[in-house]
Amino acid sequence: RLAPESFDYQMRLGEAYYDQASPDWKAALLHWSNLRRDATTGLQEEIIDLHKARVMGKLGRYEEAKELANTVENSALQMSKQQVLDEVSQY
Repeated sequence: RLAPESFDYQMRLGEAYYDQASPDWKAALLHWSNLRRDATTGLQEEIIDLHKARVMGKLGRYEEAKELANTVENSALQMSKQQVLDEVSQY
């Protein structure tokens, strides 16, 4: 059963932007920013911050993207953090 208000559903919806041929990155950033307010754990917040940083990179906001990614401290997210930083530095 779909539950549009569920956090997991909203996470998947946000991730769908990466699969689109011509994503609306501003809408994606808005989605992640709105979802960030619903995060209930530090881990969720940091995961969303990595998504926001990735989208900021796609929007050409490289310095903001790097600054946000560098706030992620959870050891489980360090590889993802590095992937985002590597992706942002390619632009």
